[in-house]
Amino acid sequence: MRIIMSMSVLARLSDALRRRPLRALALLLAALSVLVLLSCATVYAVLQTQPGRSALARTIEANLARPGEFALSIGRIDGRFPDSLRIDRIDVADGEGIWLSARGLKLDWRPLALLSGALAVDALDAADIVVTRRPVIAARADGGGFSLPRLALTADRIAIGTLHLEGPVLGAPALLTATANAAFASGVIEAALSLARIDDAAGHADFYMAWTAATRALDLEASLSEPGNGLLVRFLDIPGRPAVDLTVSGEGPPDGWTGTLHLSAPGLIAADGALRIGVDGDIHVALEGEARPGPALGDAIGAVFGPATGFSATVTRSLESNGSVLAVERLQSPAIEASGRLSLASDGETLDGTFRLETRDAARLGRLTAPARFTAAGTTIVVTGTVAGPVLGTKTVVRDLAIGPTGAASSALDLTARPQRDASGGLARVDLEGTLQTDGFASGLAETDA
Repeated sequence: MRIIMSMSVLARLSDALRRRPLRALALLLAALSVLVLLSCATVYAVLQTQPGRSALARTIEANLARPGEFALSIGRIDGRFPDSLRIDRIDVADGEGIWLSARGLKLDWRPLALLSGALAVDALDAADIVVTRRPVIAARADGGGFSLPRLALTADRIAIGTLHLEGPVLGAPALLTATANAAFASGVIEAALSLARIDDAAGHADFYMAWTAATRALDLEASLSEPGNGLLVRFLDIPGRPAVDLTVSGEGPPDGWTGTLHLSAPGLIAADGALRIGVDGDIHVALEGEARPGPALGDAIGAVFGPATGFSATVTRSLESNGSVLAVERLQSPAIEASGRLSLASDGETLDGTFRLETRDAARLGRLTAPARFTAAGTTIVVTGTVAGPVLGTKTVVRDLAIGPTGAASSALDLTARPQRDASGGLARVDLEGTLQTDGFASGLAETDA
């Protein structure tokens, strides 16, 4: 459609604006509104055709593409545009090729809700998604990419009929099904996710979270259950690959949230604890409880940490400096007790910490220290340096040390370990420097400096 406006028409319009400005302005706005509506109608009509939808897909692909880092390929688009779309495939690639393929996608949503600042999805379904490997994430110093406008979000149903995870993703292939829903609106956050194995192995994971600003209440429920040789123990390479049951639940305001944790990996470990979250200018996450090692960890570990080890630790994140602190208030078993503190500076690299470890029953450590025997020992560990290159300094005092027929009433070892990196950043070597002092020898040993 072409609109030709002659100079005479422009002249008449100019004359009308001088004589009756309000009426002329109203007519002009009406004409512009008609043009906008005609344009929208034209775009709508074009997008009901396959050529128009293909052009839309190519435009989306081009705008999201980052050469060598991210690429999207969108297949045929069917359905009713824009509120009920059907897409036969979407492939996602990084610099190494396609790592995710989705088939049979369905999107039912309410476009008019955008006018009120909301993205309302009735259903987002995928018949089949295949993930062949974990994606390669390129570092972007400029923060790159794109950002969406802030909108309230509701998704009544998100579902994946079959989720194929190939071996490289978690260490073993798996078939799962997934459902989810979410709502992120003013004053309310609610999300739920459910995953279940649908291949020969059993196992499921469920997550639910709800936050209401009016009551300042956070409700959290999470659980994971897998038989032996499951995905989690394979991914973490846990010895023996036991069955795992893990639950975390709790409720309360952010500055006084309390919850519980239960972990069971038969034969390996069992643990129960209380979780606490506090906010007072900083964020504090505290965990206190008891862990019980199983026979799969071996007799030596059982002697040190069995039959039960109590623990209490707090992680604090400063909202002002962005630094973090791990404080171990108590780690106590029949054999040992420990406490300490490790801080991570706001740069995310610099470390500073001190830990103290002492024996409570040195005889229980015999399986670990044989052939050496002693009646008591204490170690102070100082951590400095960076995350990539931590420097460890230890000062250890041992009482009544005996190795075979040789012994000493007191031995003190000061040792410093400094990792050295090669040109590529890998660990080249560890430089050790130390001093050993002994008192009260029972054999021919002499004081030694190393």
